[in-house]
Amino acid sequence: MLAITGFAGLTVGGVMGTGGHGSTLVHPTSLSDQATAMTLVDGRGDVVVATGDLLKSARIHLGVMGVVVNVTLPVRDKIKLRLETQVLGEEALLNDQGLLERLRSADYAFILWLHGQKKVLAAEGEALPFETEGDDVAISPVTAEGLDAQLLAHSQRNAAFFCNPAAGPLQNSTITGTFGNITTAGCDTPEACIFGTPWQDLAIAVDLADLPAALRRARQVMDAMSACMPEWLIRLHGSSDNHMSMAWGADKAIIDLVFAIPVAADEPAVFLGATQAVFQVLMHEFGGVPHWGKNGPAFWSKDFGPAAERFPRLAEFLTDMTSMDPSGVFQNAFFRRVIGEAEVEKFPGCALTAKCICDEDAHCGRDQVCVTPTLPDGKEIGLADVADSRSRIRVCEFS
Repeated sequence: MLAITGFAGLTVGGVMGTGGHGSTLVHPTSLSDQATAMTLVDGRGDVVVATGDLLKSARIHLGVMGVVVNVTLPVRDKIKLRLETQVLGEEALLNDQGLLERLRSADYAFILWLHGQKKVLAAEGEALPFETEGDDVAISPVTAEGLDAQLLAHSQRNAAFFCNPAAGPLQNSTITGTFGNITTAGCDTPEACIFGTPWQDLAIAVDLADLPAALRRARQVMDAMSACMPEWLIRLHGSSDNHMSMAWGADKAIIDLVFAIPVAADEPAVFLGATQAVFQVLMHEFGGVPHWGKNGPAFWSKDFGPAAERFPRLAEFLTDMTSMDPSGVFQNAFFRRVIGEAEVEKFPGCALTAKCICDEDAHCGRDQVCVTPTLPDGKEIGLADVADSRSRIRVCEFS
């Protein structure tokens, strides 16, 4: 398959249920998009083979359609991938200077926006015959010895490092290897793996056409809050007809941000407030759609409006869900929050790990207050086009 997730060791059922994806606009982007049939045991205990319109709901099933027994997926001959990575100024992305159009034709592609360095790394992959020479293994241009290690270090407030334009030398590169070795991240020695350190990955999908404007707005917010996130991973997801796909009906850019989970229960992550502000802006102003498998409960709350605003085929999904599980055997608290039948629980420190958007200081960490951040002219970083109580951004900042 030419589109697989960025992490090794995941299961087919889990990846299908959350819309796990790769990064390409040339091929079906997610594992769900590639499934041609599914076998499930429904809420009555009956075996159901999902095809046609029912398959559009079952592919991203969110755990509420039944027990997945079997998935039919197409296969192809093994391939290799040549990945060329180019270092560019951030204006190539923020001012839409043809970069996105170029990556549209790549078999695999992604962008790293290094906000603190005002650079982007554009990665463009070409599928090649398996006999092609090359057995490289991809290593992030931002290595475990550099920014990632700093990001996940226990000293959460090292602003000087994150904002250093010279941190982490960058260079163009070309590597060739098997598709899995180039596109997925895993660790042979877990004790030396940065993925073993507690961290939170937030991901929001926005329309690909809106990406430059969304990132310019994100820079405005971060600059106003004197924040520097080390790397923004931007992946490409082609339009999908799956009812609960975050890319239903339009090509999307999926923006990933990573921050460390506090070592102490009340210790804030570095630039937590800016991360919270940016994601609220992306959700409200750019119609951002949260990734099913990555974000905390905060992004599924009523603060962001009805789920039908982000998933236009929610009604069809609910109809199919009810037909598969009329007694609600597979219902769960997460899905009830998604459809607005349950509230997000708020408790002391809940905003530190994206479990809530703060309403009061107690929801933040030590030495923090819940505030609406401001621009340099003193105006709130508001949401003028949102007319109800959602018109104020709320984040945790140091007092």
